[in-house]
Amino acid sequence: MKRQTFFASRWMIVQLVLVAGVGILLLAACSGGSGAAKVDASKADIGKSVESDNWKITLKGVPDSQEIVGGSGISHQAENGKYIIIPAEVTNTGKDLVLFPDDLIFLKDSTGKQWNLASSTPQFAYKQNHPEVDILMDSPVSPAEMRKTVLIFDVAPDATGFELVIPKDNAVFKLGY
Repeated sequence: MKRQTFFASRWMIVQLVLVAGVGILLLAACSGGSGAAKVDASKADIGKSVESDNWKITLKGVPDSQEIVGGSGISHQAENGKYIIIPAEVTNTGKDLVLFPDDLIFLKDSTGKQWNLASSTPQFAYKQNHPEVDILMDSPVSPAEMRKTVLIFDVAPDATGFELVIPKDNAVFKLGY
């Protein structure tokens, strides 16, 4: 009887080691869950401001990458593969209450492909876990009003080397990607 107990306990230990090993491999493959490329903050134009077409845009931090934004109440999955989320301050420098124009700015990747701003749905979902973020898309902005927000772009999962571009003024924000 002792012999069976000895082998049974060894088999239990082997199973636990195997399960733990598989778990560690899965966590390593997921890179902590985000799958995001490394961002070099020293190469990002943090603090840079550009004024264009009655808007002032200031880069406030390095971008983040997520496949799904939101929480239990509302969440939204990227249709193209992943969201690039860029912290920014956006100010209406004009004289009228207006919506932020979704064609004022775009994201360009290392292949030259251009990505447009996502709709307001990912912004509302993102705000659930980040209440300090102001909604920008589909929400009129008063003259002289500044919004601490995020610019969200839905991009391909393998896209890298991003720059934020304001084409009207040939302005480029380096993002450290």
